Amino acid sequence: MSDHISRYEYDHRGDDLQIHPMKWYKFLIYFALFAGALISLSNALQYLTGSIYLSEGLTEADVDALYDLHGGFKVLDMIYGLTCIGSAVLDLITRSRLRHFHRTAPAFVLAVPVYNVFCSSMYTILSCGIARLDVFEFLPQVIGSILGVAIYIWPSYIYFNKRRNLFVNE
Repeated sequence: MSDHISRYEYDHRGDDLQIHPMKWYKFLIYFALFAGALISLSNALQYLTGSIYLSEGLTEADVDALYDLHGGFKVLDMIYGLTCIGSAVLDLITRSRLRHFHRTAPAFVLAVPVYNVFCSSMYTILSCGIARLDVFEFLPQVIGSILGVAIYIWPSYIYFNKRRNLFVNE
C-alpha cells in the first residue's frame, strides 16, 4: 500500500471534500507551515548569535555586557535558538504528514503551536529568573499566549475532526 493517498483514492473521496472544503488544509500546506519554518529559522539565527538584542536598540558591546552580567542569558538564548530550529523541523514534518494524509497529521497541527507557546513561555519565565525580575509582571504575556493558542487550537481541532476519515495513511 502506498504511503500517501493516490490520485485515484483522493478522487473517490470527493464527496467528503465537497461537504468539507479543504481551504484551511491548503493554506497550511502551501503557505503557513513553510512561513512558520522560515520565521522559526530566522528566530533561531537571532537567538543563537545574540543579534535578537540588536533589534531592541542594543549595540554589540551592550549584548556582550549583558552576557557578562547575566551569563545565563547566553545559555538560555542558545537553548531557545535550538528550540526554534526544532519548531522549524516540526513545521516541515507537520506539512509532510498533512500532504500525505497521515493519520497523525491533525495531532501535529495542534502540537506545533503548543510546542511554540511552551518554549516561549519557558523562555520568558527563565529570563525573569536570570535577570531577577518579577515573573508576575510577565504573566499577562504568558497567559495571553496560552489563550491565543487555545483559540487557534479549538477551531483547528473541529476542522480536522470533521475530516478525520481523510487522514488514514500510515
